[in-house]
Amino acid sequence: MLEFERNYGGIRTKTYWFCERPFDEEEVDSVVFLSCPNKVEMDGFTREDRSTMTIDIGQGLDAVWKNMNKSCNQDIRRGEKEGIEVRMDADHEGWLKINDQFRDTKGLAYDTLSVGFMKRLGHLFTFYFNGEMLGGLFVINDERTMLAMMAASKRLEVEDQMRRLVGRGNRMLFWEAMKFAHGKGITTFDLGGFYTSSQPDPDKERINVFKERFGGTVVPDYIYSKDYSFRVKAAKKAVKVLEALSYKPKTT
Repeated sequence: MLEFERNYGGIRTKTYWFCERPFDEEEVDSVVFLSCPNKVEMDGFTREDRSTMTIDIGQGLDAVWKNMNKSCNQDIRRGEKEGIEVRMDADHEGWLKINDQFRDTKGLAYDTLSVGFMKRLGHLFTFYFNGEMLGGLFVINDERTMLAMMAASKRLEVEDQMRRLVGRGNRMLFWEAMKFAHGKGITTFDLGGFYTSSQPDPDKERINVFKERFGGTVVPDYIYSKDYSFRVKAAKKAVKVLEALSYKPKTT
């Protein structure tokens, strides 16, 4: 289990990851449980039913490598030969700028990850070519599970040939994160969601294809939340309004 507490203007919230089931918290305005594996009914909690894809890295890295799609193996090896370099916890500020630009280009809502949050709760893997940072993957973990929380790159800003190189770098990030997790005795690598809705969404379906090539298994994933005070309910409504005002539609 991993936990994080925040205090915004006197509003105290707690977020938990990797809990078997949610539970009530005392002296907080709101609590959220993310990446829960079990579906339960809890009085006062709202539940969001989702899916994710996980890889059993406890079976050993050789087995994980063999279960990957051959094209994924080839991209990782080719990226290594081309001189793509992966670093860990090297430049959080630089990657956050890439992340902001990536989200802006995709028309996604602004994300509020901070350098302090990243350094405290997880690790950042970034990749470089000819000394230039081209992308990164931020992960968090407890003693059993590592979660690919967020990834962003310059894939949308470069030409086709460089875009293919960025794609290989992105695969290398996940592989290096898995190797690091395995070295820490972690047994499950969570690829960070898997789109299963019947409503077509080409962008999310392309992300699915990327994740499927790592050879994982689709499993249920649940989010639970509970608000205890009027203040946090009002704050959440205000955030939704601001997100709607700042949203930029995708361009084709």
